[in-house]
Amino acid sequence: SLGNVGSMLLVAPIFLVVANLALPLQGRWSLALTTGTLAFALVAMAFLLSAALLDAIGALRSVEALVRGTEWERGAWLLGTLGAATFALFAMIDHAAPRALKRDWRGGVTVDAQLWTMLAGVMIAAFPLIGGGIAHGSMLTDGAPPDEIAGTLSWFRMAAGAGLGLAALSALTALASLFLIYTTARRAEYVPVAAEPG
Repeated sequence: SLGNVGSMLLVAPIFLVVANLALPLQGRWSLALTTGTLAFALVAMAFLLSAALLDAIGALRSVEALVRGTEWERGAWLLGTLGAATFALFAMIDHAAPRALKRDWRGGVTVDAQLWTMLAGVMIAAFPLIGGGIAHGSMLTDGAPPDEIAGTLSWFRMAAGAGLGLAALSALTALASLFLIYTTARRAEYVPVAAEPG
């Protein structure tokens, strides 16, 4: 259908967005290994691309017939929202908060914890749901009884719940980072520069 084709075509502009943001880093890829704004932005781009590819794969008729109405849809949705959107928000906060609060903030343990707990949380939450959706669709196709389906899917859902718990912990560390920016970071002094006489 036209909607399926549109979902597949959305991959192209997302590739352009990712390329546009990644090309300025040529020769400076070592910056990506540091925690903070750039790391958050790169992870957001990776999740955005993953979500777009999953939507394109899910739009294929054979895949759509298998996974429609299953946990696959929630897993793909989590990659886009809890993955791409949340990491983009983290990047914006990490970049803007020190400037808005006029603080000299260079990150710390809380920023590291924020990055890794959210990354692990999203992956532990989303990928079991995607796998559970495939298992669910396969079991429905094979005519498995509802009790067997529910018992199998409970393992996937427990893993996803653990991932969501890690994501909640990451949100708490983000709040801790904001608190530390305001209370412990040295106040930045901005000295206006006089214009040179023309």
